[in-house]
Amino acid sequence: MAKNTKDTKQQLHNFSVKEDGSQVFLYKTPGFFSFIKKNVYPENNPFCVTDHWHDEVEFVYVKRGSIYYTVDGITMNLKEGQGLFINSRKLHVAAADNDTPCEWYCVILHPLLLCASKYVDRTYVEPVIKNTALKYLFLDESNSWQKTVLDQIEAIYNASQEENPELKIQMIFFGLWQSIYEHGKGSPVEKVKPNHHLNTLKDMIEYIQLHYQEKITLEDISSAGCVGKTMCTKLFTTYVNRTPFEFLKDYRVEQSIVLLKTTDLSITDISYETGFSSPSYFGECFRKTTGSSPLEYRKNN
Repeated sequence: MAKNTKDTKQQLHNFSVKEDGSQVFLYKTPGFFSFIKKNVYPENNPFCVTDHWHDEVEFVYVKRGSIYYTVDGITMNLKEGQGLFINSRKLHVAAADNDTPCEWYCVILHPLLLCASKYVDRTYVEPVIKNTALKYLFLDESNSWQKTVLDQIEAIYNASQEENPELKIQMIFFGLWQSIYEHGKGSPVEKVKPNHHLNTLKDMIEYIQLHYQEKITLEDISSAGCVGKTMCTKLFTTYVNRTPFEFLKDYRVEQSIVLLKTTDLSITDISYETGFSSPSYFGECFRKTTGSSPLEYRKNN
């Protein structure tokens, strides 16, 4: 079974993983730090983007249906006309609301795009991204300033579909950030204590991301966070609503989806490549997560 490498992961996904477990995106335009996408999922099509975090800020806008987002252990059901601003380096996950189809924009932008000078960085960017009390901002079309932000999220996506979109995206981002700054700078950073449990959880998630192709025990995962098995399980269930092994299984399925879409490897090879003990168990887990067999998924995608 092939061992995982950061280069392989970077090639198969739109990101690589840094030493602290955070994602590093492969930007469409190298040097212009943006990752912009419209996601469309039909009804009764289970999916889950496993928990992750990154230096970039993230904007979400649901145009149709509904979706679940969890940010640092807080779960929200976002419905049509709603969205989120997710601050830098906050642990988050998206999951299907299986009763409805869903269409939503996901705009991921690095704060460096705003840093025209050290003054701008220090005055308008750092008070937001370094405010550990500000995990996210909920956005709803019924609120005037939030509706403006949601419109700007859609405008950034539309701009990304044009030729040479970078200046237009950056211009919209500056306008969008003014609203985020005004409504989200919140409490001073100094008054907020760091959440050591989340740091521990991130260490354990990083271990899974780097070793998912191997045989992993609960002791392996808990040791990566320097905690006992009971605390390990408690942190996963508290913050990501899954046990460590459920998270590991979902992450393996997520990696298998990439291989199904981007390679011609056999189903058997993919099952072993992603750490499953057998093709039959892989098929069972895959169907529970996606609602179809690996072969059916490959044909439909």
